Amino acid sequence: MTTELNKTVSRVTVGKHRGRKLVVSLVAGDLIEIREKGCRTREYISIAGVHDFAVKCRVERERFLKKQSRKNK
Repeated sequence: MTTELNKTVSRVTVGKHRGRKLVVSLVAGDLIEIREKGCRTREYISIAGVHDFAVKCRVERERFLKKQSRKNK
């Protein structure tokens, strides 16, 4: 069972991006907020936008692999 998102939940990443850890927050209203730790500039993206991008990446990868397998036959 999942919990409805009613308040902001933030976590710090384990790895670094461009030398800094990232703070990722799930914001009520179906948004993801990302910022570098120690910086004030925040980037927002909708959860639906992230999902759409992930699906497009998967489909593109599958097409690429299918094309490669045809090419190698």
